[in-house]
Amino acid sequence: MPLFGSRCQGLPLVLHRLRTTGNGPGSVGLVLLAVALVAAAALTRLAPRVLAASGSTLRPEPAASAQATPAAEAPPLVRVLIRQQTSLAVAAAASPLRLADGQGRSLGEIAAEQPFELRQDQTGLVVVMAGADGRAVTLGPLAGELWIVPLPAAGRSALVTVEGQLYRGRLQVRPGNDGRLLVINQLPLERYLPSVVGSEMPASWPQAALRAQAVAARTYALSQLKPSALFDLKATVDSQMYRGVASETDSTRDAVVSTRSQVLMQGRSLINAVFHSSSGGSTENSGEVWSRQLPYLVSVPDFDERSPVRQWQQRIEPEQLRRVFRETAGVSRIDVLAVSRTGRIRRARVSGPAGSLELSGAELRQRLGLRSTLVKGFRLVPVAGSSGASPASPGGGAIAQALVLLQPAAGPGRAPGAKPVAVPTNVGPVATPARPGVETEEPLSPAVLLDSATGAILSLLAPAPSAQGATAAIKTGAIKNAATKTAAVETAAVETAAVPNAAVPAEAVPAEAVPAAARQVGLDRSTPSAATPPQPALELVVEGRGFGHGVGMSQWGAYAMALQGRSYDQILRHYYRGVDLKPYVTP
Repeated sequence: MPLFGSRCQGLPLVLHRLRTTGNGPGSVGLVLLAVALVAAAALTRLAPRVLAASGSTLRPEPAASAQATPAAEAPPLVRVLIRQQTSLAVAAAASPLRLADGQGRSLGEIAAEQPFELRQDQTGLVVVMAGADGRAVTLGPLAGELWIVPLPAAGRSALVTVEGQLYRGRLQVRPGNDGRLLVINQLPLERYLPSVVGSEMPASWPQAALRAQAVAARTYALSQLKPSALFDLKATVDSQMYRGVASETDSTRDAVVSTRSQVLMQGRSLINAVFHSSSGGSTENSGEVWSRQLPYLVSVPDFDERSPVRQWQQRIEPEQLRRVFRETAGVSRIDVLAVSRTGRIRRARVSGPAGSLELSGAELRQRLGLRSTLVKGFRLVPVAGSSGASPASPGGGAIAQALVLLQPAAGPGRAPGAKPVAVPTNVGPVATPARPGVETEEPLSPAVLLDSATGAILSLLAPAPSAQGATAAIKTGAIKNAATKTAAVETAAVETAAVPNAAVPAEAVPAEAVPAAARQVGLDRSTPSAATPPQPALELVVEGRGFGHGVGMSQWGAYAMALQGRSYDQILRHYYRGVDLKPYVTP
C-alpha cells in the first residue's frame, strides 16, 4: 500500500495536490518533502542492505534496562509519555527537524521554526502544513508511527516544540487505539532530570533539597524502565512531573550534575524511591497504602510545618457529590471503618439516599479529589443561599454545620465508653507489623452531630448493632472556623486552603447520657411538624492534612531539613531507611 494510501496514489497525485494548494517559493520545500515521503514508501520494498549502504537509516534507540549500566555503555534513555490527544501542534525550534518512519528511514526535513499539525483520522496519521499562500497542505495518511528528530545546528540547541512547550531529545508519535495520538519523548536520563527537579520543586529551594530530589527522581526513573512497554514514564504525577525545557534552570541543572549517576539501592537492587508533597506530620508505611511493605519505606517524623498543605479544607458541592456517588445518589454520611497507624483512611462507607458503598481510602480520595487520605473530619453544611438557610441560623435547621466525630465502636478488647483511638502525629521507624494497622483497624463509627455555633447535640449517628453496644462521644463548646488563607502549591500547581490546628479530643460519654431525641440514625429529616421548614442543599466540607500518598520522601520536609543545614544524603537517609547511595554508572 502506498505511503499516502487512497489520498495520494503515487508521486504525480502528490505534485498535483501541491500545485493546486500552494504556489510560490514556499511550496518548493513541501514538494521536496512529498517526494521524499513517496520515495521512502518505494524503499520499503528494497533490501535492508541498500538502506544501510545509503546511510539513510535512522533507527529508534532501544530503551535501557533498569539494571546498573556498565561503565562502557552510554547513559540510559528514558521514554516519557508527554501528550495523549487527537491532534497536536508541533514546530521546529531554532534548528530543522527530520521526519522518519517506524523503521528509521528518513522521510524528509522540516525547516527551522516551521509549524505543522499532526492528526489521526480513520486511515492513519496525517501531517498538515501551511503552504506559501496560507492554505493547508495535507500529507498522509502515514502508515504506523512517526519519529520527529531535532537536528543540531551551529550554536543552536536541538529542540522541538509540542503544544507550545520545548523538549529535548526525539519524539515518537503513535496512533492510539482510542483515536488519540501518543507522543513519547525519548532522551538521555541526565538530560531529562533537570526538568523533573524543576517541575517537582521550586528551583529557588536550597541545593540540598534539589539534590535529594535529583537522586530520588533518577532512582525512580531507572526503576520504571520497561523495554517491552510503549513508554517508561508519564509526564504527570502518575510518575513524576516533567514539563520540558521550561522547568530547567541553572540550579536544577547543578543539582543533577553534582549528583550525576547517584542512585539509592538496597543490596544490589534499586529502591522504589517514591516521594510526595507533604505528609501532614508523619510519613506512612508502604504496607498501609499499598499491598507490599518495603523495609526502607517506613513511617518517620516529617518536618513539613512550612507546607501550605500541611492542613487543608475542601468543600464539595451537592451536585458533585451526586455525580461522583451515582450508586448512592449523593452523600448523607461517611463512616470511616479503618485507619492506618498515622490516621489515614483505609476503608470507609459512604451512605446516601439510594444506599451505601464501601471504598478504600485511595478510592474515596480519588472520587472526592482530596489532597490526601489523612482526613480529620467530614461536615455537611448548607450551601449559601439555598432554601432553608437563614442569616439568623447559618445552618438553617437541625442539620446545620453538623460535625461528624469518629470513635471506634465497642468490641473485643475495648469497653463501652472507652476514649477514641489516639492517632499519633509522629511515628518513628517500625518493623513490618504482622497485621498492618491492627491497633486501629476496628470499625470507627460516627458518634453525634453537633451544631457548630452552639455545641448542642443535633443527632446521634449510631453504629451498626453490636452485642457490646456502642459508645457515643460529644464535643462541647462552640466549634469555630478561623479564616483560611489560600496558598499556591508550586509542586503540583494547586490552590489550597490552610486551616488552623483543630481539635480538642472528643470526650467519651455513656450512650444513655445522650438525649433520647438525639438517638436517631443518620440525618432524619422526616420528623412531623406543623410547619416543616424547607431543607437546605448540603455541601460536604472535608478537613485534612498533607498532600499525596504520604510514603517516602516528603518534599516540604526535605526543604525544611535543607534549611536546617542537613545535606542531601542525610535527607535521603531519613526518608528512605537503611539504603545505600551508589553510582549506577561511571561518568
